[in-house]
Amino acid sequence: DANSKKQIGKNVIINNGVSAINITVNGGVDFSASYLKHGTGAITFVQGTSRTLVKTNGTAILNGAAGSTATISSIGTTDYLRISNV
Repeated sequence: DANSKKQIGKNVIINNGVSAINITVNGGVDFSASYLKHGTGAITFVQGTSRTLVKTNGTAILNGAAGSTATISSIGTTDYLRISNV
């Protein structure tokens, strides 16, 4: 990201409070990361430029309770997103 924070191989905790946010998925080659929702606002994952976002369970919105999770696994320019809303 703009602050040189790298997410590859990390478990990222997203604390967006009540605000709904978008996260652009630009996974890169052989990228994987997991995300844990700590706030209450919805988190929408958006396809990055020149990428293909595959929603493996049909949604790109992490909008369950705190503790809901998402994982992204990328191969080439294809990003596989799995959401688990609780």
